[in-house]
Amino acid sequence: MDKKPAPKPKTMPQATLYSQAFWDAINRDEWMIQQSATGAQFFPKPFSVIDGSPVHWEKASGMGQLIAITTCRVPGPGFEGEVPYTMGIVKLKEGPRVLSQIINPNQQQLHVGMSVVVAFDASREKQKIFIFKPV
Repeated sequence: MDKKPAPKPKTMPQATLYSQAFWDAINRDEWMIQQSATGAQFFPKPFSVIDGSPVHWEKASGMGQLIAITTCRVPGPGFEGEVPYTMGIVKLKEGPRVLSQIINPNQQQLHVGMSVVVAFDASREKQKIFIFKPV
């Protein structure tokens, strides 16, 4: 008799010195991005990736536009029971782009150019994650 292997744990984000404030905000259902004198950036860095100037955290709209989508059929660790799932690149209203899972009950309705909004997924232990869904 064949035994099914135990499910692998889902890959979880690991907060760093620079990203801790971001993940703390996600746990409060808040979307934050870093802002500098020359613009906004996504994914926490100690300085602006545009010009090296100082950055600070700002609450952002959480709104964006889907600019690329793909359907994942080969699961990452811990996602074996969730394929297929959709990933996309979202251009945030504030400018930066972010890679995220895109949720929608009808995957066939997703399309490039669609307006999306951030949502917060509390299904993982200890740390919420961000996902995007159609407006």
